[in-house]
Amino acid sequence: MTEPTDQLLHQITLLVEEGLKSIEENTKNYMNTNLNQIIRKLNDLDSQIQKIDKRVTKLEKNNQPRNGMNNKNLKNQGLEEIEPLKNIMKNKSFQNQKNDQMGFQQGYEKEEREEISQFWSEIDPESQNIVHDLGSQSAPENMVLEEMNTLNTNNNKNMDNYLLNKKNQKQKQVQEQEEEERGESYRKKMNLKANNQSQQTKYPKKNKNYNNLEDPNLADVEESDGFQAEKTINNKDNVLNLDDNNNSQDSRSENGNKKKKKIITRKKKRYNNTQYSTPKSKTPSTFKSKKHFELQQTPVQRAKRMFTEKRQKAPFLSPKTPSFETIRKLPFAISMIVEAEKRERDLLKFNPNFDYKPFEESDVLDEALAMVLYLAIPFKVLPQTVLLYSDVKNERSLQEFHRLVDNKGATIIIMRNEDGFIFGGFASSKWNTNQVYFGNSKCFLFNLSLDTKIPYLKKNQKKCLWGSKSSIKFGTTDLVLQQDFQNCYSHIESCYGVGLGRNSIEAKTLLTGEDHFIPEIIEVFGFAKLEN
Repeated sequence: MTEPTDQLLHQITLLVEEGLKSIEENTKNYMNTNLNQIIRKLNDLDSQIQKIDKRVTKLEKNNQPRNGMNNKNLKNQGLEEIEPLKNIMKNKSFQNQKNDQMGFQQGYEKEEREEISQFWSEIDPESQNIVHDLGSQSAPENMVLEEMNTLNTNNNKNMDNYLLNKKNQKQKQVQEQEEEERGESYRKKMNLKANNQSQQTKYPKKNKNYNNLEDPNLADVEESDGFQAEKTINNKDNVLNLDDNNNSQDSRSENGNKKKKKIITRKKKRYNNTQYSTPKSKTPSTFKSKKHFELQQTPVQRAKRMFTEKRQKAPFLSPKTPSFETIRKLPFAISMIVEAEKRERDLLKFNPNFDYKPFEESDVLDEALAMVLYLAIPFKVLPQTVLLYSDVKNERSLQEFHRLVDNKGATIIIMRNEDGFIFGGFASSKWNTNQVYFGNSKCFLFNLSLDTKIPYLKKNQKKCLWGSKSSIKFGTTDLVLQQDFQNCYSHIESCYGVGLGRNSIEAKTLLTGEDHFIPEIIEVFGFAKLEN
């Protein structure tokens, strides 16, 4: 019996040893797995702690006062960052966003607390002590608060970006407003004259009462005898009658109707002397003849009537030039007739006996156009015109031009080409051959055939006039006379202009009708003191 018992005991011991070994191995494996899990979780905690430390340092930097100043000092100084913050806080959209964000943060806090509590419950107290021994600055509860602070820092950054964008937008708006105001003021200044002229140059349509009259021509105007239109004034407000002693009588008075009747009867008796005036209600159809009607008008009024009739007959002066309507719509084009009308009214108010006839020696201008051009010249006191040079009387060369015209003060050049265009330019300074630009902005070009005055536009650059022995210029290319007047051209809009495109066909043909031209007649007039 001893042998089997010994065998059984031996087998039992083997089984126990195997069981113990298996238990030890299982316990070791179990402990290893638990330790590995704990180590992994500790590593995760370390990485989270490092991230949180970095965020805390950033928060401390961002929360520092700027330039050593507190928020109170910022408010006292009234910086622009505080006012937009108040306005943003008042907005409903911002409050809704804030509420949504707070709800999101609260939900985030709950989730984080649940996860951390579960994780913390799974860790043994020894591992908890190990976590504290690692030197972490935050317990699990503080981790949630630090995550909340990170959200607040992101919001602060967004607010800073928002404020910067607002500042940039305000600066852009201020710059745009200043540019718009400058542009509007410049446009208003430059377009006021154009708008006024466009309103004044809307000539009335042809009256039915004019049908009895024949179409007047320049020849009929020149043949009219005893023309003394300067002494007869057909004003808007009053009707003047001049006696032999040049004493004016005003028709508007207490007994205006009686005086009008007297004037009409006087007119019939003194018809041959042409010293009379007619009431405004008198229509041209009641006059005896065309000459009778013409004698009632001043030279400027006659020029205006002829120009309106020319416009009614043909909208274009030539196929190359722009139409009369387009010229009137240009921003810087000035009507010479409108300018002369205004000045004539002022002149006749102070001196109703003004009877001076300018440019009498001209072979180009008639009396009406001469008066229009004379009143368009920017003189404070009206001068006397003196013929200095004419290719009809003098040699046709620039050498002769400079010999007779240089150093004679302000001058005006009048030309006519083969197509009948009457044009030229006014030089406010005396001509010379120094080959240097000179003059001022009072210089201008003109086309009497199109009733257009072309002003000098470039105020900063004084490239008004230029002279040499072989050529003279208005601007750089606006009007060039060279090679003894045999090779002349005009390309406006370089210094003088009316608002056309530079190098356009209209800019090359507006002044002279053609790109290059040879003037048929050239005249130069100077100015002297007008004798009383």
